[in-house]
Amino acid sequence: MLLRITEESLIQSGMLGKFLPPLVQIATQAIHKYSQPLDQPPPVCLLERSAILALCKYMCVSSQICQQNIDLLFALLRSNIDFGVKANIIIAVGDLFNRFPNVLNEKTKDIFTLLHDPVPHVRRQALMVMTHLILNDMLKLKGEIVDICMLLEDPEDRIRDQVKLFLHELHTKANHIIYNLFPKAISRLSKEFAHLPRDKFENIARNLLTHIDKDKQTEQIVDKLCTKLRNAQSPVEWRNTAFCLSQLKYTEKIFSKLVDYHETCYKERLVESPEVREYFALIVQQVKKFTKPEIKKIVDDFELKISTAG
Repeated sequence: MLLRITEESLIQSGMLGKFLPPLVQIATQAIHKYSQPLDQPPPVCLLERSAILALCKYMCVSSQICQQNIDLLFALLRSNIDFGVKANIIIAVGDLFNRFPNVLNEKTKDIFTLLHDPVPHVRRQALMVMTHLILNDMLKLKGEIVDICMLLEDPEDRIRDQVKLFLHELHTKANHIIYNLFPKAISRLSKEFAHLPRDKFENIARNLLTHIDKDKQTEQIVDKLCTKLRNAQSPVEWRNTAFCLSQLKYTEKIFSKLVDYHETCYKERLVESPEVREYFALIVQQVKKFTKPEIKKIVDDFELKISTAG
């Protein structure tokens, strides 16, 4: 009953509903005004600022108004309007996700696009809102973890620290989350972000791998990465996958599993890529630190296979 009254007063003939058309019109005009490629966009007037904020509030109350105007909000976020207005919109997007998840789920890609905004304040504000949504189970994280982790290379110290804190909190919330997301994340980084410099990829992957700390998880990650090394098509994917293998913490059991995959998964990659050989040599050096006499021959034989592969 209350919902019906609210919708009617905002959308139909109620007094509040009469204010909606001018709010939408002002916001639409603002898009045209601040979408011009100018070095110095004109200052936002009080009327524009107030109208856009009011529209956000209307959308938080009515699912119909939200659905009708959500594209308008994201168009404003893509414009050159100042950060103060964008900050209000980003906060409103977080509220809308909580209120009308079915509407906002269709805009998940647009939400994560905010993390690539050229303005640091926008990236930081977007990251704060997304952190809140994800940690409170209002936004389901999948391959989009890559968009967040890309900020580990952000020029702003505060943003990089914010991402590290987010990963820590996500891992604390449930230690399987990053483990489950890791294969998809590495795949996206190696394909969609294949241009990413090697050192930047390694920093991102290393930060993710820090949170895979259970032997069972490590063993299963070895399975998945070896399979990926066999199926991957590009040298970038081979290199990145081999790096991830080199960063895992090996026990005798996990190392034996890796050795077992030599013939079926990565024998050819060792021949084709010096970078893959380099990372596998690092694995051998790590394992040698705890090698027991009974597996020393296995380690030595594996090292010989690597050194003679090229």
